[in-house]
Amino acid sequence: MPRLLFFLFIMIAIARPLKASDIIVEKIETVSPPGERWFHPVFDRENRLYVSTENYIGLYRLANNKTERLSEAKGAGFRPRFLPDEVIVNPWYWRNGRRYFRVTKINLKTLKAQTMREGRFISPVLSAKGNIYVKSDVVLTTLNNTVSSNVGTDSLAYAQDSLIILQAGTVIKKIKPAGEGHYIWVGMSPDKKHILFRKAGAGAFVIDWSGTVMARFPKANAPRWSPDGRYIACMEDEDDGYRYTASDIFIIDWRSGQKWNITRSDDAMEMYPSWSADGRRLAFHTLQGEIRVAYLKK
Repeated sequence: MPRLLFFLFIMIAIARPLKASDIIVEKIETVSPPGERWFHPVFDRENRLYVSTENYIGLYRLANNKTERLSEAKGAGFRPRFLPDEVIVNPWYWRNGRRYFRVTKINLKTLKAQTMREGRFISPVLSAKGNIYVKSDVVLTTLNNTVSSNVGTDSLAYAQDSLIILQAGTVIKKIKPAGEGHYIWVGMSPDKKHILFRKAGAGAFVIDWSGTVMARFPKANAPRWSPDGRYIACMEDEDDGYRYTASDIFIIDWRSGQKWNITRSDDAMEMYPSWSADGRRLAFHTLQGEIRVAYLKK
């Protein structure tokens, strides 16, 4: 009997999912210039940090408490897409009371900018293989304006018209995996097997390519995949209907559901996290306009 009980204990221990390793914050530093207000930090593929203004005006490289301007256009700081030596931005402008977009390529070495596409309701999409496509309310095209109904061995995931669009080769799926609503913050996992998104008012979700919901995190906002695909960084914010009343940065092991509060500060509200390419840092801004970086140990 004792041997049987011991055997059953061993089998249960083996069958139980392994506990996620702890996330340790070694330190958090403020890296923005004193007295200046900066927002929406994002890292490029070389772990360099970029920031914008509160309303996404301009894109600036931040290093050694100094900023270097890449663009001063409105909207240039909204979710820039980084390639090895370039960044794709999508600034906007107004003409005759209508808003237009200008998909622009900026060389990260020379800082030379080149307009690639221009029009209404267009935005760049980064594919699984690191290629840039341009989506509109009509059709998906390449940067050179070639209609792209077949992306070959590549794949894409993006939101459009209250839908999530999944495309692999010539197969295109238009789905509402969490029902009717507004889908934002869509991102493909590094292993290309899962899709992360937020549905307004319902939290963040992870689905597979069939559209099956694998995980849901009701409080997660502005979710981002970690470079290894194991974790999700997000903000958990609260408001009173008029303004933010609280916000912290969390890291979630999306398979186990275990999560860590990275900030836990009483002096600030931290928002909109962004992973470094090596996964060892997490940048975010405070409501007061400070850029802070958490150094992580996993």
